[in-house]
Amino acid sequence: MPLRQRLKRLWNKFWNWQPEQPLAELTFPAVALGLVIGCLLCFTNLYFGLQTGFISMMSLQSALIGFLVSKMLPTPLSPQEIIVVQTTAVATGTMPLAAGFVGILPALGLIDEARDGQPPIHLSWIGGIGWSCAVAFFGVFLSPPLRKQVIIEEQLAFPSGTATAQLISVLHDLPPPDTTVRQRRGYQALEDEEVRATRTTRQQPRYTESTPLRRSVDGQSTTQAGWHELLWSFIASALLTLAAYFFPIVFAIPLFGNYLAEEWAWTFTPSLSYVGQGIIMGFPTTLSMNLGMLVGWGILSPISKYADWAPGAVTDMTFGARGWILWVSLAIMCADSLVSSLQS
Repeated sequence: MPLRQRLKRLWNKFWNWQPEQPLAELTFPAVALGLVIGCLLCFTNLYFGLQTGFISMMSLQSALIGFLVSKMLPTPLSPQEIIVVQTTAVATGTMPLAAGFVGILPALGLIDEARDGQPPIHLSWIGGIGWSCAVAFFGVFLSPPLRKQVIIEEQLAFPSGTATAQLISVLHDLPPPDTTVRQRRGYQALEDEEVRATRTTRQQPRYTESTPLRRSVDGQSTTQAGWHELLWSFIASALLTLAAYFFPIVFAIPLFGNYLAEEWAWTFTPSLSYVGQGIIMGFPTTLSMNLGMLVGWGILSPISKYADWAPGAVTDMTFGARGWILWVSLAIMCADSLVSSLQS
């Protein structure tokens, strides 16, 4: 047999590999697709994390992108495999926050020897990989006890997982998942449910290209409609980011005048990426963030400047209003977390 045919047969066998039941959802295509999507989310979260300090899990987006991409494969992925796709993508995409690349490590690099008594700490490329592996190792072994406490016993809402399960069921024309507390009575009940689900899965045929899709109101399939919105949104955001590269003023428009832009850092950044973040986060969260922006930069910042509490430049983290209002925001968040934990 020629070498080309042997390699092709080996690749097909590797691509369609599946472990023994009941772990049929853990396949190479599902894990590989999840890693690809997760790497894209990782770069996105790293960019936003270094700018804003927060990231997004992207559970819904990972499941939707995984479903759309899987329709291009010779054998589309099953609902169980899509779950593996979004789980792998979320675990990979949230690594900037979990490993501290958007908070802890940049802060260690800003240490001043004259002020703090020791030089800044900069991890090498190998050191960063070792740090990430260590954090992932502890996370894997610390998550099961937390799962039992917050999901099984306290029965928290777990909105992202519930919404993702609903989306996957809609995309595959399946009945909506059971999200009642019956599923959270204990590990034995969960194991019984998994056994029954496994038996049902064995009787279901694997999804093929001829599997009917859920139709929308205008007659378009979910795949066609999703690809159109995804493509046009990607092109629009890419063009705006490319324009900002050649014309930096696009990402720092002095909407309220040059004086307020230079002295008080009041500029407007028309980034479609932030628009996407706002869509994901929803109205209540973004409204609270906008109120915080107005209070912090419109009220507290001028007060600290004119009261001589922060006499430096507004954007200075040490003597300016930017560093001063940071302590106010930290006090607010810590107080809210403490009171919420005591109430629960």
